Amino acid sequence: MAIATAKAVRKTKSRKLLSHKSNKGVELPLNVFLIPLLGGYLFASRWNVTQWYSDRWEKERLLLNSATYGLLCYFAALLIIRGQALWPCVSWLPCLPRWPESIPPFDYLGVSLLACVIGFLSPTILNLYFTKQKTNKKLIKEEGTLFEILLDSAMRNSRTVMITLKGGKVYVGFPISFPAPGRAQPMIQILQTLSGYREADKHRVVFTTNYSRALDEIHHDCDEMEIQIAKDQAEITALEDDIATLSADSKEEHKRQLSAKRKRLDNLHESLAELERTRERLSSSIEDFGILIPVDQIASMTLYHASIHSKYFAHTDPPDSPH
Repeated sequence: MAIATAKAVRKTKSRKLLSHKSNKGVELPLNVFLIPLLGGYLFASRWNVTQWYSDRWEKERLLLNSATYGLLCYFAALLIIRGQALWPCVSWLPCLPRWPESIPPFDYLGVSLLACVIGFLSPTILNLYFTKQKTNKKLIKEEGTLFEILLDSAMRNSRTVMITLKGGKVYVGFPISFPAPGRAQPMIQILQTLSGYREADKHRVVFTTNYSRALDEIHHDCDEMEIQIAKDQAEITALEDDIATLSADSKEEHKRQLSAKRKRLDNLHESLAELERTRERLSSSIEDFGILIPVDQIASMTLYHASIHSKYFAHTDPPDSPH
């Protein structure tokens, strides 16, 4: 009786062991799903459509949406791997190596890695159609705040804005950057043309510094340098042609002319290089007029047109009332 019982116990243990071994191959370890989660995050943060939203999502929602996109990438990868056997091999297209479904010691690790690759590469393809400029314009118009809509309109139409800070400081200029959401302190950058302050009692704007004149002079000087550079380049081309012609002649007089023209050519090259460096420095100095403004310090912002404001919105004190 004891022998029969022992045999029955050993048989039961053997069945459990075989069942465990047969099921071990289909278990999905949890860490296999961490790789598609990374692929989902890469997809959400790199595709222009979802990037706009991901910058504004809370951490929990970003994690949930990344998991959703990662799961979609996982099923797409599984479909690709399972469909490899259906892809024909033709003479003009060599057969690619089969992507493995499982990589020891983990099952479905090949699917997870391919899902991460899909999440990384697919935004690059999708962004060819969903360009950042077109996508941001549509999303800001439909989903943006009034502040973002006004700032985007000013940037697209090269309009100046007047920004009043909570401390009373006033800046007028062209916005050249958009605030990045999700940062600890989002800022905007404007190329200022005027600056001043608001009076504490009447809240009238008093401009104290005019940057537009300096900007106009810089642009004028850069234009003049462009004209001079074009003249020097044309003269260099003419001198090079003359030198090529005179080099073929062995007359003494032509040799003296050749020496003078080569000296003139060297001087022109030096002056042209210096002129181009000066123009580059002067052109880049325009960026020095830019100022970074924290978004949380902005009290108000409006479009500003200097001629309209000076003509139709000029401040005048009311006449003194008779006693």
